[in-house]
Amino acid sequence: MWVALAHILEGKLHEEAVSVVASKHTVLFVDDEVNILSALKRLLRPEDMTVLCASRPREALEMLEHHAVQVVVTDQRMPEMSGIDLLARVRERHPQLVRMMLTGYTESQITRDAIQRGEIHRVMSKPWDDTELRTELRQAFQRVDLASADRVTVLPPRKSTARE
Repeated sequence: MWVALAHILEGKLHEEAVSVVASKHTVLFVDDEVNILSALKRLLRPEDMTVLCASRPREALEMLEHHAVQVVVTDQRMPEMSGIDLLARVRERHPQLVRMMLTGYTESQITRDAIQRGEIHRVMSKPWDDTELRTELRQAFQRVDLASADRVTVLPPRKSTARE
């Protein structure tokens, strides 16, 4: 990744650098139903992203400390902690991450409140539409890429002074 960034900053953007930068996307799915996680991994296998899965919210929080994740997608109802509570913790620790919910329950008031508080960027329902899910993930990664590009500042070369 650093090599690709150096090529970009030097103006030597070529295919190798682009492929390294393009494959940096990682999504973390959190669901207590292992069969759901397996289906999501299978669905996204052909996509240019890394798919991580956690079957417990605490496992997800631990994974976030060790992996460069850009998007978190969680179920709402889980035994250990609700999806909204998980995403609130994710927001506290990693505010730059895109937080989404994929749930079979339509607790509209709870979900609406979470969206208004900024804990969730998007809610999708189970069973999900494959095309919609892929599209939402691509858009989430585009948002992350744009935010990252906005944070990268390339300074002009320093002008030499007479004293130097």
